[in-house]
Amino acid sequence: MLNTNYQKTIAAVKVIARDQLRMELISKRMTKIANLETEKITTKDSIKSYDEAIARDTKDIARATYAKSKIEDANPDAEDLRKEQDEIIKSLNESIAETKENKISAQKDINDTIVELDKEIDEQKKGIKKIEDGETKVSLEELNQLTDVLMLDITKAAANASLKDITASPTVVA
Repeated sequence: MLNTNYQKTIAAVKVIARDQLRMELISKRMTKIANLETEKITTKDSIKSYDEAIARDTKDIARATYAKSKIEDANPDAEDLRKEQDEIIKSLNESIAETKENKISAQKDINDTIVELDKEIDEQKKGIKKIEDGETKVSLEELNQLTDVLMLDITKAAANASLKDITASPTVVA
């Protein structure tokens, strides 16, 4: 009877140990998914720098255009100042055109990266599903080690409980 109860206890502990090991495997995959999702967000956000540069250059063009319009004809350097503003505007327009080209190129790379990240995320999710369905087996060695540790803990707890029962019972003096 004691041997049968012990075997039942070991079997129950193995189930618990197996579930714990599965949860550890799932946890690793969930962490990987979270990291991949963060990488996706960072990758998507990288395109914003191109938009910010275009917006900044556009504002600078507006400033240069305004500055050019405020140059008075009476100023002896008016023609040179207007040419200077025209050069600034031309340079900014070239910068915007180059930034737009770079953005298009970067967007393709970003899209490719996001597709790859999505594939990796899907693979991790498939792996989790396999673990949950029991298709992915836990390491037998790890399972036995964890079962041994849990059984030792149970044995210690039972021994401590027995000790408390013995010390708590009244002593009979003859």
